[in-house]
Amino acid sequence: MEPKAAQKTDPVWSILPSYDMYQNTFNGGQDPPQYGEAASVHESSYSPSYLSSDANTETTPATSYENRLNLDVADTVLSTSSPSLIVADESTHTWRETILDNIDNLRNYSSSDNSYTQNVELSVHFTEDVGQSGVVPKHIDPLQFEYKQGDYLNGYILIKNNCSFPLPFNMFYVLFEGNLTVTDKGHTPKKEKIKVRKYLEMYDFAASWNQSRIDRLLSEKNDGQTTCLGLIDPVDLAKLRIAGRELEPGVLYKRFFTFKIPERLLDTECNNHNLPSHTALPPTLGLSEKEKRLMGNLWETSNDFSFIDTSTNYSVLARFIGKASDFKVNDKFDLDTKLIDAAGDEFIIFRESRSFIRVVQESLVLSSAEKHMNAETARILYDNLFGRIQEKLELGAQMRKLLAEGKPVTNILPANNSIANSGDAVSNALKTRHLYTRLDDLSKRIDSEIIKPKDYLISIPIIKKRLLGAVKYQGMFQISSPKTDYILNYMSPRRFKNASENKNLWKLEAPIKISFQPADCLQGAKAPYISNIVPELVVFTMKAGKFPVPVEITHDHLFQNKSCKIVDFKLTDNFENIVQKPFKKFSLEFYSALKEIGSKDFKVEKSLLEDVCALAAVESKTNHLSLRNAFIIETDGSVKDLETQPAIEMESRDGIFCKEFSLVVDASKAQKKSPSTKNISADYSSVDEFCLVPSFQNCSLARMYYLRLLIKISTGEMIELKLPVTIAKIPSN
Repeated sequence: MEPKAAQKTDPVWSILPSYDMYQNTFNGGQDPPQYGEAASVHESSYSPSYLSSDANTETTPATSYENRLNLDVADTVLSTSSPSLIVADESTHTWRETILDNIDNLRNYSSSDNSYTQNVELSVHFTEDVGQSGVVPKHIDPLQFEYKQGDYLNGYILIKNNCSFPLPFNMFYVLFEGNLTVTDKGHTPKKEKIKVRKYLEMYDFAASWNQSRIDRLLSEKNDGQTTCLGLIDPVDLAKLRIAGRELEPGVLYKRFFTFKIPERLLDTECNNHNLPSHTALPPTLGLSEKEKRLMGNLWETSNDFSFIDTSTNYSVLARFIGKASDFKVNDKFDLDTKLIDAAGDEFIIFRESRSFIRVVQESLVLSSAEKHMNAETARILYDNLFGRIQEKLELGAQMRKLLAEGKPVTNILPANNSIANSGDAVSNALKTRHLYTRLDDLSKRIDSEIIKPKDYLISIPIIKKRLLGAVKYQGMFQISSPKTDYILNYMSPRRFKNASENKNLWKLEAPIKISFQPADCLQGAKAPYISNIVPELVVFTMKAGKFPVPVEITHDHLFQNKSCKIVDFKLTDNFENIVQKPFKKFSLEFYSALKEIGSKDFKVEKSLLEDVCALAAVESKTNHLSLRNAFIIETDGSVKDLETQPAIEMESRDGIFCKEFSLVVDASKAQKKSPSTKNISADYSSVDEFCLVPSFQNCSLARMYYLRLLIKISTGEMIELKLPVTIAKIPSN
């Protein structure tokens, strides 16, 4: 199901509130805020854990490379300790900001047995249209919808104090948020260590408590003063205003909310590297522990091959914050940090209610030129990083050589380390200017050219072994396919299915050409043939550790179709060997150089060390799905089923054997790999088994796909050919 589309006549104000406006509104100020230049802040709030979500998963274990460089140069790698107490002084204008910035350090009593907190009813309700006083709403279940950017979330919050006395509170707010959540399963169930990184926060000022009244609807007008505190909705006799910061006993309150899902995240979400793909709205992926508890058995049908301990999720949250003394809570100190007021009274979350929603963004459809431009940009940025690292390590090698000869390392600093000595700012400015000159030239060149895809070409020598150990060269076997990014349309889980979906967009057709050039001494000999082709759809998932991923990952980082002959089932053409191992090696080399030379003489930019650590410590995994009912279409139009007619013979042309055909696979017939292959029914669809979310990546998480073809030759060789695949949620109009 799809949510109701936004209308031009929606009766709500269309504004994009700033954080300064939020602060000023909650502080109750009547004067407009004074805007200044925002400070650059980046936080990495979780560390990796190493669990996979499926038995048929290949996982690359991460090593603690973030800690390798923790020498006397430790300032180059973040290392801070959290204070045990944080004071939010209510006599200042920033105490609310202090609480919100440290919200994860507040004790949460929503699920406790405290009689005070349990007597506060708080619930989130969703409606089809914008809520209005006096209008009977049409309620909806948000779990039955799949939202996208631009959709509205409408509803209201109900609040009731069932105590016989008033309950004070310090803050009440309603927000729409997006979180990356990582659960450390090493802790006991009651003390699971959950780390959350917020990438989206949108506050509804009208729904939240504040001293100023804010117009929600275009039809509303007020003088900006605190008025209409006794306003009541005739539908359920709920009060629409909360007088002061106190919940009266037995009174039902209602707060309407409306959120519009943004098109993108703020640029500050990739503040360090400014990568466009890292600010795209990520899809809902995986399920947090809270979601599993709320959804019950429904989560079992949400298999999307995420890391089992990692999720991205969206929710509407209503939350009350008060003081421990007002709710007679125990003073058990079981947190590393707690927030207190000036008198030492602890701030707590005494009640909250959260409702999760599913968000899957529509994909931006790019032209071939735009795709090529993005790929080239990513390649240049990656090569630039790689070159900077090698340049710095070469300098370190020269300095170590001088030390071994008993010479001072300062002899080479003026000539070779002038950029490093000039400081990070100048160094980065020079590199950026040089880099973007190349990107600008690339853009101009692409605009004037027609982009023609290159081919992947794999060449395998066919060698025949004799009984006594001698070998004889038989010829060269080649397989090629265009280097094209194949697009598959996103398939929603069954409960969100759209009857109008085009199932042809779940199929792809890949042209393939094979040839065999026999050795001169074997002219007239019989050529080898393909005895079997096994297609697989590979799901690649990657997550960062302590530091953000500094580059955009492309399919060239996942495979290169070079070392493609499978020997003893060992594969080297993968992300681990192309990216992770080189950066792990760089990390160890930096560690060794810094330890031997010292950070005083061997100056390395903090950002460069963090980038090396980031790519050395990423964790990745792949899930392989069998593609059933695959077939080939030959040049004469004949069709051959690969499961019933697997052999593919070549034809002789001027002494060379060759064959051209197209391989057709259907992603809706994908299956999890298992030891026993079962026949699938005619109405089988992969959406009944799992969900393949659209391709995406950001600073912390990435999801990509590719087609893997296992090709067995009659001579016994096994080859793998990999082709790029992007799953996109193609706009319906």
